This record gives sequence, structure tokens and C-alpha cells, in this order.
Amino acid sequence: MIYLFLFILYVFSSLVPITSSVIWNKPSAWNADLPDSIQVFQTNSSFAPKILTTASYCQFDLSDSDLELKVVSAPNGTTKTPLEFAKEEPNHVYMVVNGGFFDMAHRIASSLVISEGQFKGSAPPEQNGTYHGHKVHYRPTPGALGVYSNGTVEIAWTYGIHHNVTDIWAYPEPSPNCFGCEPQPFPNGTFPAGGKAWKVENALGGGPVLMKNGAINITAEQELISTGITGARNPRTAVCVTKDKKVVVMAVDGRYSLSSGVLLNEVAEVLQDLGCEEALNLDGGGSTALLVNGILTNRPSDPTGLRHVTNVLMLVSRTKPKSLTPKVVWE
Repeated sequence: MIYLFLFILYVFSSLVPITSSVIWNKPSAWNADLPDSIQVFQTNSSFAPKILTTASYCQFDLSDSDLELKVVSAPNGTTKTPLEFAKEEPNHVYMVVNGGFFDMAHRIASSLVISEGQFKGSAPPEQNGTYHGHKVHYRPTPGALGVYSNGTVEIAWTYGIHHNVTDIWAYPEPSPNCFGCEPQPFPNGTFPAGGKAWKVENALGGGPVLMKNGAINITAEQELISTGITGARNPRTAVCVTKDKKVVVMAVDGRYSLSSGVLLNEVAEVLQDLGCEEALNLDGGGSTALLVNGILTNRPSDPTGLRHVTNVLMLVSRTKPKSLTPKVVWE
């Protein structure tokens, strides 16, 4: 009997990662047609005491040579749902998730977008403020996810010096800005210290950075991100890189009866429990939508369902053609 118990325990633990506070399930229907390098999980566990939460995440290993992680962008002035983006891909789409922040009125990206080596947006970020009674301009270094041509993924603080893909710089620390403080120098090749030209094939801006070097490090103040994004419980989308170089993309629901949304520190703590070393917050709220193999794994908060967005992060097969098998999508 003891051997049977130990065997069951071993099987259970191999299928369901256990964090200190959140228990993740691995739905068989969601994982049935995925390669071993991709897994998807779901939870109804609370991220904080007495706060209802539903969430899902997709974990994948880019050492699988058939997998490609890329950023896909709509032309300026246009938007699409993540499902529409996926339907336009010629090869099979294993995962698609909403991307970075965007100007909803003008339908253009408001964070860095590089798609397969092409600069798609946006302009170097600028924030207006007041210092000693005078209007001033701040140039923050927002967080971004970069994917190199060899599949290596990195999260860094970035700046587009000349609005060109060849002049994107990445830094190991953000420029130490704060509203009401004296503006920092414009970012360049030597400030902040340790910067490098970011030679990535794909990049997706967001913010704030949530984790760096295995530690929770939420740099909303340095990135000059408003409390409207950071200070309330909201649906969230986040991406991270684990210690063993896997990528985790997480969607947390909010604004409905079974999930109240989460704070950024709560997302960061759960990602840390999953073994993440670096993590980045992406656009959330009504934009949050994570589809795996055509199945919508979360509940978008917009009454109309999937929101139209300007860009997405997409995991595709390099060899498998688009699946003709219809999938179940939440309505």
C-alpha cells in the first residue's frame, strides 16, 4: 500500500507544480495535442487571502528546435483580436497572448515592438512632469522582452535612442527616475551603466519589470508607470524566464465574480514560486487573453470578449502547417 501511495504522489507531483500558496491543475483537454515542450496549467487558487482568483499559464521550452517565439504587429491604425492574429499565421500557432500597451484611440503601439527584425514602434517614451515649479521632460527606460535569433529570451530595461531597430539599447538597471525628482540624463550608450546594443530579432515592450536575477524587483516608479496601471486589482498578463530557461506566459482574470484581479506584487510572488528569474508585466485589463492551441484559457473582462489589440506574442511551429481542426473557444 505504501508503494502505491508513493507512486500516486510521484505522478501527481510530476503533473502539477506546487507553489507555496497556489495549486495548479493541468487540464487534459488543453494539453492533449501539445508537444512535450509545451504545457498549460489553470488554477482557482487565490493569489492573496480571501481574494477570488482564476488564472492560467503556458510554459514552453525553446530548446525544442521546432518552436519559434515571435512578436506579430498589426499595421498602424488597425487592430485585431489575438485569435485573428493566429488565424493569419501560415504555420500552426501553439500559443498567442496579447502584447504591449497601445493607444486605443489611434490604434498604435505605445511600447517597443520589434517583429522579426523590423522596428514597428513606438517612439522613445517621454513623460511630462514638474520639478521645482517648472515643466520638465523625463525619458524612462521601460521594461521589454527580447528574443534573440538563437531563441534566447531576455528581459531588460530599454531605450530606443534613434527610433530605429539598430539603436535599441538594453540596460541591467533602469534609469533612476521618479515623478517630482530632477530628470535624469537621456539614456544613451553609457547611461544607465552597463548598457548594450540590443540585437534581438523580436521585442515587446511592457512594464513594469517584476523580477530580475531571481528577486522581485518591481520598477514601476523608475519606469514612470501610473498608479492607474499598478495600484489596483486588475486582470494581468505577464511573461517570465525560469532558472532552466523555459518561458512562462500567465493570464490572470479580473473584474468578474470569480476573479477580482491581482496586484503586481502578487503576480510577481506567484511567478517567483514557479521558478522565474526575470519577469515583465504586459498590457492587462480588458486586453488580457491567452490562447493555447486555439483554446482560450482565461475569461476576458470586456463584455464583448476578446479585445482588438495592436500586437501579440506568439509561439508557432516552424514545420507544422496550420491545423484545420476546430478548437473550442470560450464565448
